[in-house]
This record gives sequence, structure tokens and C-alpha cells, in this order.
Amino acid sequence: MKYLCNWLFFYNLKFIIFIISKIRNIRHNQIKGILILSYFNLGDLICDTPSFRSIREKYLDHKIVCLVRSLPHKELMKKCPYVDEAMVIYSESKNSIFYYINQLLLLSRINFVASFQLVRHYGQLRRSAIPFILGIKYRYGLWSKSRPEFTKCYSLPVVTINNRSRTDESLLVVESAGIPILNRDTECWYASKDIFSLSKKINISLDKCIIIIHLGGTDPMKCWKVENYANVANRLQEKYACQFILTGVEDEHDKIHLFMKSANLSDVIDLCGKLTIFELFALISQSNLVITNDTGPMHFSIALKKNIVAIFGPTPPSYAIGKENRPFLRVVRGDICCINKKECEIYMDYINRNLNDIHSICSSKYMVCIDKVRSEQVYNQCVALMEAIT
Repeated sequence: MKYLCNWLFFYNLKFIIFIISKIRNIRHNQIKGILILSYFNLGDLICDTPSFRSIREKYLDHKIVCLVRSLPHKELMKKCPYVDEAMVIYSESKNSIFYYINQLLLLSRINFVASFQLVRHYGQLRRSAIPFILGIKYRYGLWSKSRPEFTKCYSLPVVTINNRSRTDESLLVVESAGIPILNRDTECWYASKDIFSLSKKINISLDKCIIIIHLGGTDPMKCWKVENYANVANRLQEKYACQFILTGVEDEHDKIHLFMKSANLSDVIDLCGKLTIFELFALISQSNLVITNDTGPMHFSIALKKNIVAIFGPTPPSYAIGKENRPFLRVVRGDICCINKKECEIYMDYINRNLNDIHSICSSKYMVCIDKVRSEQVYNQCVALMEAIT
């Protein structure tokens, strides 16, 4: 009944937008455009860069609009050479229905000839239905067979399969439209002014190896213990002349403080919450090694082809980064087993906040716990990459 009501609502909106579009067509000619939906995390936008590039090459004379998740995502897309405009998409948990309708009216000013949903719908019916409501004829996107209510969102869906990588899945949507893929490499964008502004915030030591440590992430189940990072950093300092730089977002200062207490480093700089996204790109480009969880800076480092040790928990590396052999990338993951849930701080903290999510991971026989990654594993991979550059 809920889905029936939703689709009755969508059909009514589609009719209203259609009438408004007809009135506007009498007044002026609409711009031809392409609509892209890439509304997940910052790292996902980087994973989608080969798709952006391929769509741009196909539609050189069209305005390309990308719907994103939040203002930081919109800021990132400002310098993307393949997108003309980024708009923060409707969120069912945060925005009113009036915001949703206003977005539709803004988008209806453009004559979209095709749309590409490059990420899975994640149950967000209203935002996935935007191309349908706008009357876009060719709607390409990712669809799960377990969610039949999303079928109207796409004129030609690509069925999701778990053994594909995030980037490959995105590119399959583009290929389903008959668009050739000439380059599958991901990208980050920054300019010389970003390097200059970075230099005003930090003095990079030219006679030391620059090691970036990113402690945080959006999902606590993907975050390795801070004490383990400190242990690895201490051992690296004993072996190499290093300058450590800590990065993160504003609300991760507690992790930084714990790291500072646990580590005994002679040269460490805290840049948590102090960098723009483009300054972070510039910093990574100047580094010798990045150590991070499965989060945005991992994708940034891969795109910039910098030495990186990526620590994985429940997300399969084959989905996040694919199976391509990259000499600058080392992946560390624990055993396929779960510790006693009652002794797991992450589980006990998470269980009351998101019961379904925690059970979908911790009750699975494929569960890989981030706490099963040993410091020795990470240290050995760091040394292997450091030895290659010294």
C-alpha cells in the first residue's frame, strides 16, 4: 500500500512538472542536459570519475548536472572538469517535501535527454524516482531484483551483482547506454593555488618521509583502533626518518587526542578539520605513504597513485577498489570470523542505534571484523612500500 501511494504521488508530480515544462517551452528553448545521480560518500564520487569522463566525452554540447549528497560533495564537484553543475539531492530523512518539489522545479528548466544513476538506490525511492518524474526518456541505473518497486525508475536497469567493483558497476551503467569507456582510471582535482594554501598551513620536511595517517571514517565498523595506528607509527619512526601528518574531519578530534596520547612521535602535525578537500588532495600528492581505513582518503590516494596501506573491515576490497593489481596499493584485512559480540565495543555501541545494519554484518558467515587486523600485518605492508621508495 505504501509503494502504491508513493507511485500515485510520483505520477501526480510528473503530470504537474510536465505541464510546467510545456509552459516554459512556449517562452524559451530549454537547454539540453544529462542528469547524473551519484549521491553516496565522497569516495564514491571519486569512484565515479571514469563514468563522468565518459559521459562528458559523449555529450560535449549538453549541460551535465550531478545530484550529490551534501554541501561538501557539491564543493568537491566544483572543480570536476566533466560536470557543469552539482546540486544537493533530496534526503528523505532531512528534507521536507517542499524542498523535494523545489528541486524538481529547478531541474525541470533543463531538457534532460538521459539520466544515469551511478550508485545503488539504497532504498531511497523518492530520489531515484526523480528522472521518472522529470519525464526523462532514457533512464539508466543500478537496480536490485529484490526491490521491484524501483523498476519504474529506470528504462534500462543494470542488475547489481556483489562481485563487481564500485567503479565497474558505475561504468556498466554508462556502457548500457552504448557509451564507450576509453579510460577506467579514477581522478582527483586540485590546482597550484591549493598547494600554495597548503604550504601556508604546514611546513613539509624535505629530508623526511611524509606519512599521512587517517584515523576516521563514516562507519565505525570500518575504523581500525587508534591504539593500533599508534603502535604502527611508533615502529615506523624507529626505522625511518618520518614526518607524520594526521587528517580527518572536525568531529574526529577525540581520535586525534587518543592517538597523540598513545604514540610517542617526535614529528607529528595535526591537520584534523583544517584542510579543504582540495588541500587534502594536494597533501596526499606530496606524501610518501598513506595509512587509512576503507574511506574517502583511500580512494583519493588510489586516484593520485600514491603509496597506500588500506585497512579493511566488513566491506570486501573487491567491491570497494576492484581486483586490479596496483604496485602502490597494499590491502590488509582480518580473518573471516567474528569475535565474541558481547566483548566487541563497536557491536555493543552500535546495536542500540542501528539494529538491522549491525545484524546484517555481524550475523553473516562472511563477517570480517576490523579488530581482527593485527598491527604486525599493517606494519609489514608499510615497510614493503617504504623500502620500494628509499
